[in-house]
Parts: sequence; structure tokens; C-alpha cells
Amino acid sequence: MTSISQKMRNAFFDKITTDHCGSTGSKINEYMETLSEAIRDEETRMQFCLDYIKYKNSFSNEGQKTRYFIHNSDTEILKSFSSIYKEVLKENPTVQNIYGTIVPDTRSKEFKLVLNMLLYTFH
Repeated sequence: MTSISQKMRNAFFDKITTDHCGSTGSKINEYMETLSEAIRDEETRMQFCLDYIKYKNSFSNEGQKTRYFIHNSDTEILKSFSSIYKEVLKENPTVQNIYGTIVPDTRSKEFKLVLNMLLYTFH
């Protein structure tokens, strides 16, 4: 399997670092290929994180002010991605539905990756 192009991955990073409203989740199909690769195995998960750091560092300080990143520190980004992947890759997870009932979490891992990246970025 060939790796996802940097252009495609950067398009996703552009979207998620400027997404104040969480609309990336509703457009997940546009990014499914790069997200699927990002969770495929340990090597691609690490590469996805390193690409995110590389993307962040490609901007000057002024350019970074127009985007929101998971953290300013590359070391903290690595730690955050470790936590994000633990959450995304949990086996048999459950969530609380709108009625307060605990139910199986049937959301795709790709969706959970986007959700957790947004949570770590904007909260």
C-alpha cells in the first residue's frame, strides 16, 4: 500500500487546525484515505503525528496565529497523540447517549481520531 500524499494530509491538517465549529467530522469522507492510513499501524500512526508537527513547524509564528494546534511544544504534541491513539484504538468502548444510557461506541475509528484531535485542539 502506498502512503498518502503529503498534499492530501496537509489538506486535512489545514481543515482541522482552522475548524472552530467541528465541521471536519461532517466532511470526514473527504479525508477518509489519510485518516485510515493514520490509524493503520504503529508506523503510520507515528508518521501521521510527525507530519502534523512538520505541518505546524512549516508556519512562521505569525502564520501559526491563524491556526490552532494541539499544543505549541512538539514534545507535548507527541504525548497528546499518544493519548489520542489510546482513546481511538480502545477495544469495546462505550459512550453515553443523549438519554444518559451507556451504549456501545459504534463510531468509526477515523471519526474518533478527528473528534479527539478537535477536543485536544479546542478544549
